[in-house]
Amino acid sequence: MINQIFLRLLDLELTITPVTNPTHVLDVGTGVGEWAVNMAEKYRKCEVFGTDIAPIQPSQVPSNVEFVLEDAEDEWLHTANHFDLVHLRNMEGAFSDWDFIYQQAFLCLKPGGWIEVIDWVGWFADPGILAFFPPGSAFQTLARAVREAVELTGKPRDGRHLEKQRLTDVGFVDFHEKVYELGIGALENDWYGRDVALILVSGLEAECGRLLTKYLGWDFEDVVDLCKQAGNEIKAIASDTTRTEKFAIKARFVIARKPLVAGQWTAKALSENGEILELSGDESATGGGDIVPEQA
Repeated sequence: MINQIFLRLLDLELTITPVTNPTHVLDVGTGVGEWAVNMAEKYRKCEVFGTDIAPIQPSQVPSNVEFVLEDAEDEWLHTANHFDLVHLRNMEGAFSDWDFIYQQAFLCLKPGGWIEVIDWVGWFADPGILAFFPPGSAFQTLARAVREAVELTGKPRDGRHLEKQRLTDVGFVDFHEKVYELGIGALENDWYGRDVALILVSGLEAECGRLLTKYLGWDFEDVVDLCKQAGNEIKAIASDTTRTEKFAIKARFVIARKPLVAGQWTAKALSENGEILELSGDESATGGGDIVPEQA
């Protein structure tokens, strides 16, 4: 369902990068593999690899798709300078060291290849979301517990992995980002608002269960009960036709490019007098496509 929402959001495009006619694509944390399969169907001459720590992908897929059981926090065993696009979506909270992830992606990308990272802006800490729920409500209790548990995991969910500096420090250039606001409920967006609400409500238990039982020592039955109560609160707000405030979550898209020439046009360089200069890279490689302006 999330994949279908992003397809609607992007007018059936699968990426905001200007990649055209790719030959090799890597989808890290592919999950059930929906995006990887879509890419393989769109680009029949492209080899698409989807990696994940769980073997939950379908077996009946296009011949140009391969799913591999792989932990992205271990050294990647992919050929260097090989992929046109490395794609990561909904991976917030999955990794303890995003710098390592970006370094591995940089190594296996072709010169001129792109990385795309997509994540929700953490809604358990979003003041705009929290303002809808009174103190002591089930959602406020759940959100507070999740934030506390996340601190203990060593795998942050604060969106810092999407910041420009993390990517440019590795060597990426041409950093761009775009934030989409997705209304929760039909009142916000009749096109996909109901689906967004359903995803958030039905995903609460999966999102919170392990966090609260493993790191806070909660009983699973208590987690299920609190998630059910919080879900009912979300549904009530989403379906409130008298509501005037905007009830929405945000999805942030970040892309960047590996320079065309190794050792040249890196994110930072030294001038003759030793001053550090910020470089934007070889702009000729950005190609066509609808690239959003770089944010200040």
